[in-house]
Amino acid sequence: MDPSPFCREVHQLELRLRGLWAGQRPVLSSLLHNYQSDWEEQFQAPSQPREWADWDQRLDPDQPLLVSDYHPLRRSVRMLQSLLEERLSGKPIGVVFELLEQCEPMPASTALSNPELCLQDGVPLRVAYSSLLHTLGRAGAWIAGAWCTGSPPQRDRAAARQWSHLQRSMPGYQQVWFFGDWHLADAHLPQQIRAHGGDPLVLHQSPEPLWDQLTSWPPAELLQLGNDHWAWMHTPPLAQWASELQTSADQDPAEAAATLAESLAVPMSDLLELAAPAPMDCMSVDHWHGFRALLPTDMAAAFPAGPPRHLLVHPQQALAWLPGPLSPNQLVELAAHSLTLDHPVAARTDPAAAVVRRSFALLWALALNPFLVLPSPQALRDRYRPSTALEGVAPGPALARFLLREGLANTAAATLSQDPELDPAGVRELLESGPQAFFWERANSTIRASSRSA
Repeated sequence: MDPSPFCREVHQLELRLRGLWAGQRPVLSSLLHNYQSDWEEQFQAPSQPREWADWDQRLDPDQPLLVSDYHPLRRSVRMLQSLLEERLSGKPIGVVFELLEQCEPMPASTALSNPELCLQDGVPLRVAYSSLLHTLGRAGAWIAGAWCTGSPPQRDRAAARQWSHLQRSMPGYQQVWFFGDWHLADAHLPQQIRAHGGDPLVLHQSPEPLWDQLTSWPPAELLQLGNDHWAWMHTPPLAQWASELQTSADQDPAEAAATLAESLAVPMSDLLELAAPAPMDCMSVDHWHGFRALLPTDMAAAFPAGPPRHLLVHPQQALAWLPGPLSPNQLVELAAHSLTLDHPVAARTDPAAAVVRRSFALLWALALNPFLVLPSPQALRDRYRPSTALEGVAPGPALARFLLREGLANTAAATLSQDPELDPAGVRELLESGPQAFFWERANSTIRASSRSA
């Protein structure tokens, strides 16, 4: 399906912002610059849309699978976990992490119980990769580390020797190597592995050079670049810059998120021909009790046992609480929320207005990422379940009402995003007309865009 006029406009906005945010990145050393250049050249080859069944046929259980990791982007780990659960379920697996000190294989369940295992940034392995390790533990998989002191080419050569060793000492396992994306240029780690007799398959996670070649959405989620290199286009590259800028050592995550959201909100308001909104005030994880005290009574009552695991915005104020660095989808939602505050829908406290506000914010996130999948009802419960609550405990009445509104907003936004004629005028009407913009009697809520309802 071709993108709607609104989605095409958001794509252009994403390109402009990416250039702006990329300009804030530190200058690379000459060695890393050359490493990056080799990686960028990798994507000059023609790409072809493919199905996952094609990729399954190419996957060889006796050869290494190299999966790229953009280190600051937590989504890289989540999508690796999704890949293992959906494409490699039931197969014997071993995963080698670039950022873990080189070590012999150990059961993933053992790694989960070892607080001494840390990545190169000092974060414990069981914290950084908790959910992934649980998945690997349930699958009976082993894990190992590949980090050693040296330049990137030296680490690539050491990794290739380690692969050859593991191939002999741990036969019968599908080895998955989770390495920084620049290492996966064909002239780097893949070539070193071939020198030891291997035939690696490379899966690049949303490589920015491929997105740069697009004038609109990718033709498919999976693209093939020759026999050995494939690209999984699950996240627009704005996500990379958002993550890197929020996790910079000299940045407070809450301040960084507020700055990034403001830089998003201004062009978003221009796109809808609205006045520039007031900047958001973001409160960090340590300020939960102060944030909760400012919430409307029913919303505060939804979280009596502690904070949720997800971003929360104050429905009537330019105020948000952050559990940590935000994903680009959440940054877009934060910016979109600021756009609602100068409109009557923000002052209303009824459930219908709450659904409209959240639908408006989610619609922007769906336009930014064509492959974004909104959470299921169970995933919503997990997302907003207080961090101190036990799994499986039913939500209280106030949280149940909150989750119902979130679910309705997800359904409405997903439906609206599929409208091929949706344009900025239609999105603006959702904001200006509020609940009157919906046909509530229909199961699939939609919008009367002013250009089509005359």
